[in-house]
Amino acid sequence: MRAFILSAGLGTRLKPLTDSMPKPLVPVLGKPMIFYTLNLLEKNGFTEALVNVHYFADQMRTFIRDWNQSDHKLKITIQDEEPKLLGSGGGLLKASEWLFAHEDTAMICNADVIYDPDIRALIKQHKVLNQKQGVLCTLLLMKHKEAGIKYGGVEVHDNLITGFGKEKEKKYLHFPGMYLIEKQVFQNTNLKVSDFSVREEIWKPLVRKKQLGYLEYQKFYYDLGTPQDLKIAEAELEKISF
Repeated sequence: MRAFILSAGLGTRLKPLTDSMPKPLVPVLGKPMIFYTLNLLEKNGFTEALVNVHYFADQMRTFIRDWNQSDHKLKITIQDEEPKLLGSGGGLLKASEWLFAHEDTAMICNADVIYDPDIRALIKQHKVLNQKQGVLCTLLLMKHKEAGIKYGGVEVHDNLITGFGKEKEKKYLHFPGMYLIEKQVFQNTNLKVSDFSVREEIWKPLVRKKQLGYLEYQKFYYDLGTPQDLKIAEAELEKISF
C-alpha cells in the first residue's frame, strides 16, 4: 500500500516559525515534524510515500533527497504543487494515479500531528466495512474536548460517519489526520485537479451514500498547528520518552 502525506500548506498559524521554513520542517524535539509521520509509516511496513511540496519547496526537496539517500526503508516521491496549491482534495486527486498504481487502497495522512495509531487495525476495519457495507473511505477518529469547538466535529452512528459540524451543544468526534481510501472513489468522477476540500467534495458525497466509515483511536495525539500547540506537544512528549 502507498501513502500520501499532505505537506504543502502555508503554515500561517505557526508564524513566525514558518517565516523562513515550511511547516513540515519546523523542529519538534529537534526533529522536523514530518519525521514523526514518516517514522510511523516506516515502522508499520510502508516502503513508498508521496509528499506534496509548495511553500519553501526547495527546502522540502533537500530534506527528501537526504532522507532517500539515508538507510530508511521508506522512500519518498515528490508531488510538485509549487505552481499552485491544490488543497486537501485537489492534491489527493492529482496523487491518485501514483497512489493506486499497484493497489486499490491508499493511506492518506497529515504531516503536522504526532500520534501512534494502530495502522493494521485501521486497515482491518476498512476491509471489513468495505466488504460488508461497501464503505470506500475509513477515517481515524477520536474523542477530543475541542471537537466541534476548536476543530470541526464528526458525527457518527454505528460504524458510519453521518455528518460534520461545529456546534457546542452536540457531541462530536475529532479527525486527527489519517484515513484509507479506495481507487473506486476516483473512477467515473467529475472532479478536476484544482483547489478543493476533500471533506466537501469527497467525504460528504460518501456520507450521503453511507460509504464513509471510521475507527476510533484512543491513545495520545498532539496537533502541531500553532506555536502554543508545539510547546505543549514537546513538554508532553518529553514525559513519555516518545
